[in-house]
Amino acid sequence: MTGIYALISPDGRLEFHDGVPERIWKDADPHNSAPSTFAIQHASRSALGLEGHAGGSSALVCDAYPPNHVAGSLVAALGGSERYFFGNLTIYGSRILPGSDEVARRGLSEAQQQLITAVHAVVSQPIGNV
Repeated sequence: MTGIYALISPDGRLEFHDGVPERIWKDADPHNSAPSTFAIQHASRSALGLEGHAGGSSALVCDAYPPNHVAGSLVAALGGSERYFFGNLTIYGSRILPGSDEVARRGLSEAQQQLITAVHAVVSQPIGNV
């Protein structure tokens, strides 16, 4: 299964890529390919969700994972929990499978990509310019 995902690097850049889950996890945690996954927006039967992936041990290895200030602001502005990020952040879509309560990963929809792009444009501005 491939799908579009967002990659936010520590320098604040936002890029969209098309990839399989293993590529998404490698981009989120390039040193271990073992990211932690968390909900940014929970999927429901009537709405798609967003999930984030960040290096599982990134806060413990500061030299390998530089601070990512834009990622924390972006996740909070999208409705996720406020937290500090180190290293890359990837964002992928999620949905509820029809006829069940099971959450499944999916690529970002066009609307989700536009939302992430718009929010990123605001939160990546220097303070005082917003």
